[in-house]
Amino acid sequence: MSKEPSRVDAGVPAGGQFAKTAHSDTVPTLDVAAEKTATEQFAAYLESEAVISRHREQAEALDKVHQIKSLRCLSAAILAKHPDAATLEITENEDGENQYDLISVTAADGTVLEGEDIDEDWGEELAFDDGPDLQGLLYALDLKDDAWAAGVAEFDGKDRRYTRRATIDLKAAVNAPLPQ
Repeated sequence: MSKEPSRVDAGVPAGGQFAKTAHSDTVPTLDVAAEKTATEQFAAYLESEAVISRHREQAEALDKVHQIKSLRCLSAAILAKHPDAATLEITENEDGENQYDLISVTAADGTVLEGEDIDEDWGEELAFDDGPDLQGLLYALDLKDDAWAAGVAEFDGKDRRYTRRATIDLKAAVNAPLPQ
């Protein structure tokens, strides 16, 4: 005989939850929705297509606003560092990454203030400590849709490397209008 008290309450068979007595367990059930007709399914499909289309349009509109705000920030950062700057020259990335790269910043008299011919890393050095990433802001500009350039940039066509080049008027770009 054991001196240890029973670990099972009186009336509960030995074996606890594994005992061979009847006990009720909750059984999960699945609620199956009534099937929809083909017409109802098609109507739901069309509704989801309309929602997707609306969201796509909103995303495109938001992207255009993002491009203009990136252009404004880029221009303001350059003008803060070089108040006498007039233009920013950019070119299509040679690696086919569907983006622009910084080329140079020039004054109104044509003097190059910053540029790849002067210093290869000028774009990183031009940025402020804890300030915006200028090249990152430039990546926001769409290479295939020039809507961002309206009233602030002129395209020179292709340069000797067969890439697109643009000259951005920095003072106009700071106040570039947002799309409607």
